[in-house]
Amino acid sequence: MTEIEELQRRIVSALDRIGQGVQMVAAAPSAGGLPEGAMSKVDADTMKLELRAALAHSEALQDKLDAVQDKLTKAEPEITTSLVAELEEQIASLKAANAELVAANTALREANGAASAETVDQGMAAELTALRAERAAEATEMKALLAVVEGANRVATPEESA
Repeated sequence: MTEIEELQRRIVSALDRIGQGVQMVAAAPSAGGLPEGAMSKVDADTMKLELRAALAHSEALQDKLDAVQDKLTKAEPEITTSLVAELEEQIASLKAANAELVAANTALREANGAASAETVDQGMAAELTALRAERAAEATEMKALLAVVEGANRVATPEESA
C-alpha cells in the first residue's frame, strides 16, 4: 500500500509541474522564447511519459492487490466450513466430558472421604477424558488458525507478487 501511495504522490507532483509548465508556456511571448524557469517541450514530454509509466505501474499494483484480496476471500469459506464443523464436534465432546467430570466430582464429594475404589476410578477416568477432550479441541483450534495463516500465506506468494 505504501508503494501505491508513493506513486500517487509522484503522479500528483508531476501533474502540478505539468500544469505550471503549461501556464508558463501560455504566458510566454510567441517570439521571445520561454520565460525563465519554464519547461521545455522535451521536459514536458518526458514528464508525461513518466506519468503514464507511473499510472500503469499503479494500476498493475492495484490489480495484484485486488487479486490477492479475491483469493483470500475465496479461501476463507472453505477453510472455515470444514474446520468449524470439526471444532463444534470437539466442543460437544468437551461439554460431555465436563458433564461426566462434574457428576464424578459430585459423587466423590457426597462420599465424604469414604468413596469406593470404583468411584475414585470413575472420577479419575472422567478427569482424563475431560483433559483429552480439551486437548483435542485445542488441537483443532490450532489447526484452524494454522489453516488461516497458511491460506493467507499461499495467497500472497512471492511468485505471484513478482
